[in-house]
Amino acid sequence: MTVTDTYKEATNKWFELANDTYQTYVKSVVWGQEQVLGLTKTIADQSKVYQVDTKGLTEEYKNQVEKVQQLTQTLWQDMLKNTTEVVNQYRVATNANLTDLNERIDELQNRIEAVIKPAK
Repeated sequence: MTVTDTYKEATNKWFELANDTYQTYVKSVVWGQEQVLGLTKTIADQSKVYQVDTKGLTEEYKNQVEKVQQLTQTLWQDMLKNTTEVVNQYRVATNANLTDLNERIDELQNRIEAVIKPAK
C-alpha cells in the first residue's frame, strides 16, 4: 500500500466518521425536537384540563358565595322581622299600660275633685 492509498483510505474513513457523526447529530436534534413537541403538547393538554378544572372550581365557588349571600340576607331579614315584632309587642304593651295609667289618673282626679267640691 502506498502513501497515497493510505491517505485516501484515512480520508475516506474520516469522511465516514464525520458523516456518521453528522447523522448522529441530526438524529439527536430531530429526537430533541420530537421530545420538545411532545412535551409542549402534554403541557398544552394539561393546561386545557387545568383551565376546565379552574373554571369548574370558580363556578362552584361563585355558587357557594351566592348561597351564603342569600342565607345571610334571609337571616338578617328574619332577625329584623323578629326584632320589629318584639318592639311592636312592647309598643302595644306600653300603649295599653299608658291607657290604663291615664284611666287611673282620671279616676283619681275625679275622686280628688269629688272630695274637694263638697268641701266648698
